[in-house]
Amino acid sequence: MPRGGNRSRYQVVARSGRVHERRWLNVRIWRKAAPGRMTNVCGAAAGPRGQRCQPEGFGSGKRFLDSRGEPKLGRPQGEAWQYREALARLPRWFGTLVTIMANALPARLRRISHVTSWSASILPPLLRGIVVAVCYFVFAKVSLTLASLHPSASPVWPPSGLALASLLLWGSGLWPAIAAGAFLANATTFGSLSTSCLIAGGNTLEALVTAALLNRLKASTQPFEGSPQVVIFACLTLLPGTMISATIGVGSLVFAGFAEPAKFPSIWLTWWLGDVGGKLLVTPFIVLWAKSSLKEMGRVELQRLALLLVGTIIIGLVAFSPLLQQTTARGPLGFIAIGPLLWAALRHNQRDTATVALMLSAFAIWGTLSDGGPFARPDLNDSFLLTMAFAISTAVPSLALSADVAVRRLSEERHRVLVEHASDIVATLDLDLRFTSVNPAIERILGFTPAEVIGKSLRHVPQEQLHTHVEMLNRKLQGTASTQYEIEALTKLGVRRILEVNSKLIADATGKPVAIHAIARDITERKEAKRAEAQIAELDHRVKNVLATVAAVSQHTREGHTSMDEFLSAFDGRIRSMADAHALLSSGRWQGVNIAHLVRQELAPCAADLNTMVGGPDIVLAADAAQPVELVLHELVTNAAKYGALSSPKGHVRVQWHQRAIGLVPEALVLDWKETGGPPVPALISPGYGTSVIKELIPYELGGVVDLVFAPEGVWCRLEIPWEWLSDADQSQRRQGTRG
Repeated sequence: MPRGGNRSRYQVVARSGRVHERRWLNVRIWRKAAPGRMTNVCGAAAGPRGQRCQPEGFGSGKRFLDSRGEPKLGRPQGEAWQYREALARLPRWFGTLVTIMANALPARLRRISHVTSWSASILPPLLRGIVVAVCYFVFAKVSLTLASLHPSASPVWPPSGLALASLLLWGSGLWPAIAAGAFLANATTFGSLSTSCLIAGGNTLEALVTAALLNRLKASTQPFEGSPQVVIFACLTLLPGTMISATIGVGSLVFAGFAEPAKFPSIWLTWWLGDVGGKLLVTPFIVLWAKSSLKEMGRVELQRLALLLVGTIIIGLVAFSPLLQQTTARGPLGFIAIGPLLWAALRHNQRDTATVALMLSAFAIWGTLSDGGPFARPDLNDSFLLTMAFAISTAVPSLALSADVAVRRLSEERHRVLVEHASDIVATLDLDLRFTSVNPAIERILGFTPAEVIGKSLRHVPQEQLHTHVEMLNRKLQGTASTQYEIEALTKLGVRRILEVNSKLIADATGKPVAIHAIARDITERKEAKRAEAQIAELDHRVKNVLATVAAVSQHTREGHTSMDEFLSAFDGRIRSMADAHALLSSGRWQGVNIAHLVRQELAPCAADLNTMVGGPDIVLAADAAQPVELVLHELVTNAAKYGALSSPKGHVRVQWHQRAIGLVPEALVLDWKETGGPPVPALISPGYGTSVIKELIPYELGGVVDLVFAPEGVWCRLEIPWEWLSDADQSQRRQGTRG
């Protein structure tokens, strides 16, 4: 970090009743020995063995005395020759500096920082290096005018930020430009060429070390992207590089006799704080603006930025400007500078926050330089140190806050885009089941716009299903992390859709539930596809059963008849019975068959006004039980029509049924078939296929019980069908009776 200036600064300012002297001595002071010659200037503080002598040809930075021991200002006769000799040595000193730094750097860094030959083919990098060197030189010369404690130690040092930003943006190969700018700034101001080389080397090493550490920690590409990166950047500016530069610079000045050893700590602190402030204020500004473009900014964003900068200028003038009257009550106004920083951090981005921090720091430095503002102290260096400490302590937290807000804003934007473009309904409800937010997917699935449902209850859910939501809410309130269930919802047109809902509670900071987050997926098509698959499988199963039954009926019917006409008649009757049962099942959508319909359908071909009586409660058989019962009834009706009560005009058939119960619990279905008034039943009857069907089909297919009695007065048969083969409604009635 170049610190130079052959001037000592004092000030004359009338403020608060105190008078301070300000003088600028822009001369070089020598000790004259003989005309045309310069002698070595030696300090005798440590005795003859401890003298430090300044090499001939370099200014000592000390006053020379006349014969009376008074300080005398003058210029030696051989000074022009000495400067010509010093200028002739400049290339050699610079080459030595490059060699020392190249050998001192690690091998990997030396490869990165290799000095490329200057040729026409690399004109853009050459111009870039020239621009960096010139800017460094100009910033250094301007900053050195603020030096007060020591001519080489300025508390405001933006060149350190420029150097680090250049290496971060364009690579470590620019270090020769930084070294050249630092060396020229020192060689043309204060000290000797040796101290200038050492200070330039410290400044260059500071930037290289910080950039290398940022690269090592993977924080160089986006050093201000998030708050952790900002913290890493701030720590690396505080500790290694700036401390190296301050130690090399102040140490070289002390050893060369240009600074008093007793002032080493105070000069070192000023040097270090100036470098830290330059990096923390200037580097973010340059890097963030270099990675953005005004062309990419929209009109609204430019207007917001202009409003922020205007507000920052107004706050800077009010808080720090020396144009306003200085009063003791104006001191606290400096803290209103936090306002624009918070505004930029919360409402803008990191680039704008860094810009506001740099602008406010410039206003604060302006006020302090004019002995005004809230940080003015009797000692100018203390004023600048306080100003920089304030600027650093406000800029770093603001930049970290801005980075954190930017990360959160990006996360929220990604979440918003994800929710808005989600194919599922994503909603938030309060504990009263009212919508507080919902994404546009609800319009595609249910036909409601988000504005139509926000603030409303679950009006699109059928009333009979509201208890499902309440039950799931109670589960979550009792400790269940999340619930998954299926509901039916009505669209805007009244169409029912099936939704699969996943929901969980949202709690506040104290753990109290405050809302419900739910994701609903439309599974109507999936359910219909599964239902279609199940129906196809059921159809396949039933067709196979029907074909197997037809084959068995055909075989057994053929065995009991000798003529083809009898076989066809019997076979046709049994097939028609199966077809009639199938028709009843189809009319009921295969949900079951009413037992009364089944009995009346079988008796219909033979029934007259007074020869049959059918009665019993309304009971529905399950679909799988309908066909076996139908075949048994068909055989009973066929036998009665051929040999029993239905074959005689005076015969009578009574069919009754009921559901047996044990206590209040319904059990099996009992169906009684009783014939009377028909021909006498023979005592001995040879069993045929029909009798086998009556006795064996229901026990085999349904696990029921059949009692068949050939009494002389008529046939009597009782069928007992287990309750499992009744419809779902009858089974639910049985379950309710069990719970009761």
